[in-house]
Parts: sequence; structure tokens; C-alpha cells
Amino acid sequence: NKSRISLFIEPSLKDLNQAKKLKADCVEIHTGKLCNLINKKKNYTHELKRIQIAVRKGNELGLEVHAGHGLTFVSAKILTKIRGIHEYNIGHFLIGEAIFSGLSNSIKSFKKILKS
Repeated sequence: NKSRISLFIEPSLKDLNQAKKLKADCVEIHTGKLCNLINKKKNYTHELKRIQIAVRKGNELGLEVHAGHGLTFVSAKILTKIRGIHEYNIGHFLIGEAIFSGLSNSIKSFKKILKS
């Protein structure tokens, strides 16, 4: 039984190269800045491009790439346009939504977004 190491990093090539150097198995790209821009209805194109480049580089380095922090249904939908993200971490938002619609419905909504 081998433990896997995952590092929570900024969407930067420097951080990705360091993760590879440290022999991490996975990285979780910090999506908080993107999500804040989306929530404030500001231009997020530059940050989305940074994440896209980081995901591509992470995959090239052989790292399993995850994304998370501040995700909502809206920001997760935007991120699904980027190929190569293996896992989305949306726990906090999902539980918050579950208060209003139930956990099962929240999970179904999120799964629907990821499949579209």
C-alpha cells in the first residue's frame, strides 16, 4: 500500500517544477483567485489561461492534476473547458448548497456540470 503525495500549489510553472522535483504524485492547482474574479464578475481570462498552462505542464511532467479552492457550480463549469484536470475539490461549496437542496441533489448537480 503506497501513500500518494499531493501538493497544493499556485498555477505557476515554478511550483509545478518544484512539485516534480519533490517527487509528488499529484498537485492541486489553487483556483481561489479565478473564483474570486468570477464571483465579482471581473475579467478572469488571464487567470484562466494561467491555470490552463499549469494543467498542461503538470500533465507533461506526469503529475496527476487536481483543481480546487473557492469552486462553485459556475467556476467549475468554466474549468471543465480545460482538459487534463483529473479531480475537482468542491467540498465546502457542495456542503453549503446541500443545506438548501440536500446533499444528493448538490452532488447530482455537480456531476452534471462535470459531464457536460
